[in-house]
Amino acid sequence: MIENDKQRRWWFATHPEYSWSHRGARRRRDVPGRGTQRISGLPAADPKAYDQCEDALDRMDDYVAELHERIRKGDLPPEPDPHTAMDLIPIGRFLMAPVQGVKGLLRSLARGSIVSAVKRGSSGGPGKWVEVGRRGGPSLEHQSRMSRQPIRGKDGKYRINEYEVRVEGRSQPVYFDDFKDGVYYEYKGSYGHLFDSNNNLHPWVEDPGQFRRQAVDQAKAAKGLPVIWRVGPHQVEAFRKAVGDVAGVTIVP
Repeated sequence: MIENDKQRRWWFATHPEYSWSHRGARRRRDVPGRGTQRISGLPAADPKAYDQCEDALDRMDDYVAELHERIRKGDLPPEPDPHTAMDLIPIGRFLMAPVQGVKGLLRSLARGSIVSAVKRGSSGGPGKWVEVGRRGGPSLEHQSRMSRQPIRGKDGKYRINEYEVRVEGRSQPVYFDDFKDGVYYEYKGSYGHLFDSNNNLHPWVEDPGQFRRQAVDQAKAAKGLPVIWRVGPHQVEAFRKAVGDVAGVTIVP
């Protein structure tokens, strides 16, 4: 009596004539005019070969059982099932990539804000930021926009942070509107009313040499570092005439 699957496979291996699906089966069919005929399949397999296969399968089962036991004890990490979509698709990385990207962007923005604040709030060079009083108006507003230094009202006066550099042998410090990345900046906004159509200062300007003196003082205080004057796009030639040729000072729009 066949009691288990192993005995069943052995029986059909040794009696293929009783099997319709096994290799080596001998099947019969009714052929019109010829009666019932036997259809020969492939030759029946050697029972010893099936016994060898059964032994190999048994060893494989033992190996799999051993692996599961080692995994249960923590000796080996469990291997993912390669036939599941969750393992074939990196779903975790796919879902977390936008989150990680946003985190990286926020970290970058925060780092940039800190660096900008340090550059605006500390010297990073030979001078320091100080609060000075200035006359209000479009020129001061332009300076504030360019340097990103806020204008503060105090005692009926306007005050703003400027970059102060002390020069040896000079009682008064030299001021710059901005200093960043090793470059001094001076911002000139609404000065077009001081110049005529030929880019010359009007005769009624009280101190026509003020811009040149300022440029010379800034060049000395800079000690070799570049000084850039940012002026209105239509005032470049006018300021170049007013300042003249001062080494280290560049006038750009």
